[in-house]
Amino acid sequence: MKRLFHRALALMLVLIVSSFAHNAALMAQSVVSEQDAIDTALSNPIFASGLAQLEDWRVEAYDTGNAYHVWRVQFWDSEGEDLGWADVNPETRRIYSFEAHFGASEAQKDRAYDSLREFLNTSPDVLELVEDPSAHDIWVDYDGWNRWWGVYMDMGEESLFFAIRFEGPTPDDLINPQIVGVYFPNVLSYEEWQSMAQSAAVALAFRTQAVSDTLAGKTWTTEVEQADDGLWHITFLEGETALAEVILDSAMQTVVDYSVSG
Repeated sequence: MKRLFHRALALMLVLIVSSFAHNAALMAQSVVSEQDAIDTALSNPIFASGLAQLEDWRVEAYDTGNAYHVWRVQFWDSEGEDLGWADVNPETRRIYSFEAHFGASEAQKDRAYDSLREFLNTSPDVLELVEDPSAHDIWVDYDGWNRWWGVYMDMGEESLFFAIRFEGPTPDDLINPQIVGVYFPNVLSYEEWQSMAQSAAVALAFRTQAVSDTLAGKTWTTEVEQADDGLWHITFLEGETALAEVILDSAMQTVVDYSVSG
């Protein structure tokens, strides 16, 4: 009986030691530090390139403790402004997601200028819009959020803005440019256009002599709408009473019809 007890005790000790060794090995394999998480985030060339342009910056990281072994790494500049973050697994060196808020240094802008100038001067998509791009001044800047270069081509009221992306994730990558968007800075939003169009319609309608005579000395407001057929309908009201109604053509050049009260 005593021998059986000793055997059971010995077996239990073996199991305990084996279990401890196994757990210790797992812990040794899975123990990671804050620096491991930071190093993982810095393996992203966008962070590496962006931070290299700064004289000073700060980084912190913490273990989220979630089921996916994710650490959150956060970057700030010397003034405490957010530079971006990354969710990483330091054990597998995987970056699951990140945001980076870096612009380009003046040196990077200078290097990009010649590449962008040459591309704009020869791109068929640009030449379709501008007869001689080289005749117009350009200004360049880098959008770190969208990771493209913005180029403003100064042509007065007909100025254009090009979004151009090179291969590679950083402002230093200047190979194989592609236009990802063309913007028209002087094109109004729909709301702005609608407001201006309505004001122009009211001004033209008011110039109708019978209408202006009817409105003289009264406090009035207007209702303006464009019908499905394109005609503009302008109603002049005093309170809820219609004083005059005017219909304009779709181009707001001609009074199609009008009526006045009384």
